[in-house]
Amino acid sequence: MPASGPSTIPPTTAGGNTVTELLIDGNTGPNVTVGSGWNYIIDNSTAPSTITASNTTLLGNSTGGVYFLSGTSTVAATGGDNFISANGSSYQLSGADAPGTDDTVFGAGSGTLAGGGGTNLLVADGLSNVILSSGTNDTVILASGAGRVVATGTGVGILMSGADNALVTMSGGNGLLIGGSGSLNLVDNGSNDTIGLGSGTSTVTLGGSGNQLFGNGTLNLVINGSNDTVLTGAASPATVQASSSAVVFDGGGGLSFVGGAGTSTVVGASGATTDVSVGSGGLVFGANSNQTANIVAGTGGSTIFGGSGSVINFSGSLGSATLVASGGSETLNAAGSSGNNFFAASTLGSETTSMVGGSGSDTMLAGAGSDTMTGNAGSDYFMFFNANTQGLHDYVTDFSSDDSLFLLGYNSSQSANSLLQNAQVNASGVTLTLSDNTQITFSNLTSTSQLNGKIFYG
Repeated sequence: MPASGPSTIPPTTAGGNTVTELLIDGNTGPNVTVGSGWNYIIDNSTAPSTITASNTTLLGNSTGGVYFLSGTSTVAATGGDNFISANGSSYQLSGADAPGTDDTVFGAGSGTLAGGGGTNLLVADGLSNVILSSGTNDTVILASGAGRVVATGTGVGILMSGADNALVTMSGGNGLLIGGSGSLNLVDNGSNDTIGLGSGTSTVTLGGSGNQLFGNGTLNLVINGSNDTVLTGAASPATVQASSSAVVFDGGGGLSFVGGAGTSTVVGASGATTDVSVGSGGLVFGANSNQTANIVAGTGGSTIFGGSGSVINFSGSLGSATLVASGGSETLNAAGSSGNNFFAASTLGSETTSMVGGSGSDTMLAGAGSDTMTGNAGSDYFMFFNANTQGLHDYVTDFSSDDSLFLLGYNSSQSANSLLQNAQVNASGVTLTLSDNTQITFSNLTSTSQLNGKIFYG
């Protein structure tokens, strides 16, 4: 067996340039520092070697090695487990492609780092790096400087701790990304990934399914896949566009959401403002306390739950909604809607609900508190269910000849005529007293005759 160490290959001439090559041979794992001036270094040893060189192209052996490079250098590992470290510019660092070979590749400066087919650690710390991750369960660290990451393997973990810009592409699935304070442009076509964004501005496209994204800074998100879950940041605004189904939580920084063909669920944040455009797939929306939600109807139906102290504004001509108060003093306002909407006041405690209909035929169900109902245009139905009301005072502000009053579960022996005979008529309007002492004041009416034929028991 030859002893470990370098040997010179006679120089060749290519295109008028002299090409110098150094062969490192042996079976005992040489530790070699190579001087400058070599175009190529070929590691032909049969045991893992350690080589230090600069401004060269190094071809690794089949058993792995430790390679330290500086300047403008290229390393191509061919087998085994490798540690590759480069400090310089325009370096090209590549781990072994064979499955089961685990490489650690570190670049300080600018260049390209590529892992092989095993489980690899890729670390870039410099001005501008491109990181190519194709192994299984790789770890990628973008420590500083602007960089680009292309991750095609499964289970990749990406950590960006710097403040510079990054461009990341993921496609393998089951990955993890932790963003830094710089801006991020992410295209993720994988599935079941977990993404934690940093404090910088993030532009993200999700193309797979089952992903989880946690926002922090300003977020611009397009969801082309399905069944993704998103939590936006607490202090920065977010814009989310979903072509299919998604679950989106407003973290508190303010959310603008545009739905698509799938049914999406959007949950608002306490004290925040949420703007929603409903797509053809419909919407389920849950408001939080003291928040404002502005929802524009799409062709799909909407189910909207208010929150304590919330204001829900529903508008548009394409679809209808079911608006349900959940507790606390709430406003359910569909004055800008032309659909046939259903309103349900809160049945919890004595909290008040204000319900405002649009130009369609709306149905309003009174709750346990003192509620106010405004039907606006259209043939509207005002409903009182004995199991919900608790003897408080409700108001209907604009009862017209096209509207109807339904009394459900009340003593039907008390006829509509007797109910009208016992009504109070004064400057406040016409007030009816039901069998459970619930009072209904029709504040725009001046005579009980305006309710003739408009009261129905059920």
